[in-house]
Amino acid sequence: MTIAGRVASLPQRTTGLGGTEGWRFILAADAASIAAGAPPRLLLSCYQMPETPRAGERWQLALKLRRPHGLLNPQGFDQALWMLEQDLPAAASCRGQGQQRLSSAAPGVDALRQSLRDAIDRELGQARDRRGAGVLAALSLGDQGAVSWTTTNELPAAQRRRLSYGKRPRRTYRSLRGWTLSCSLH
Repeated sequence: MTIAGRVASLPQRTTGLGGTEGWRFILAADAASIAAGAPPRLLLSCYQMPETPRAGERWQLALKLRRPHGLLNPQGFDQALWMLEQDLPAAASCRGQGQQRLSSAAPGVDALRQSLRDAIDRELGQARDRRGAGVLAALSLGDQGAVSWTTTNELPAAQRRRLSYGKRPRRTYRSLRGWTLSCSLH
């Protein structure tokens, strides 16, 4: 299914099978795509994109839709519940072909958040502490995806458990605040 829509979240860099670079973001479908049967919002994982997606941009993408589902882990993260809470009725993936940027980001909150995250990455991510850049983006912009789950493996076991119970903003904020404090004390 081909859907046109706007990038409605800050895109998160991800790695697919075989080390393929990709992006994960929320796509808000255009009215014409919704009329054709597309869900209004969906969680999208795109690989081999021709350009880096930015918040607020409009894209036309050939997608493979699927229902939300998650693992049935009693103490683990429930992906299906999280998607329901975020009003995301579907997930989708796309690869290489059929990806086209229709327009750049319009001025607004999304574009401002994107430019602030880019500035944080540019100033802290390259030369200094990559972990610090992720924590700063998470606390200042609400960009929880900026904190890499591979860097959380360096945390004590109790803190890792607290982070893995779910991506609820209040819990994550408290954990990140504690993590920032512990990093600054060492």
